[in-house]
Amino acid sequence: MSATFYGRTASGQAITLDVEDPAYLNMSCGNGRAFLLFLGLEPGAEPSGEIILPDARRAIMRARATFERRVWRCTREDSDTKRPGQARVIEGGLDEDYFARRLNDFEMFVGVVAERGATSIGWG
Repeated sequence: MSATFYGRTASGQAITLDVEDPAYLNMSCGNGRAFLLFLGLEPGAEPSGEIILPDARRAIMRARATFERRVWRCTREDSDTKRPGQARVIEGGLDEDYFARRLNDFEMFVGVVAERGATSIGWG
């Protein structure tokens, strides 16, 4: 499963970007949850949710201003968990570079959907 980001106009029309669009934004559910928490946003159950555009822009500014102080709380090491009688769980790590890249990606996404008339952004 994954979290794909989209825009929404004031009239409720979805603004989706083609997967080939450089501003297209999609993350695995686990990475999406970690990134949204890093931004200070409630990721929702799947994760899924929606916020107004000004809140998205504030989240970007806050994340940039506090990046060095906060990013370490969201990073994780690679793990490979093997337990008898259970499925093996392999989880990729998330480092500071990942959050820096995704912050740039998110900012580009917000800018593109705003230019296309979005008043809110969502993920799911």
